[in-house]
Amino acid sequence: MDIKTVKEGLELLYQINRVDAHITADGIPMTRKDIQRMTRDVILGLCELLGIEDIHLKD
Repeated sequence: MDIKTVKEGLELLYQINRVDAHITADGIPMTRKDIQRMTRDVILGLCELLGIEDIHLKD
């Protein structure tokens, strides 16, 4: 996922994790696992922007 700014990443995380969010991909509802992957990708993008890639290197 190509996050260009911290604000963009945080806004996306907020939208993804809203209780009333209905997230789809190509019109198909995303599974919990899909949403977890998307959230993880955004977090990794934020880590890169902030220069703290070592967070995900611990995995």
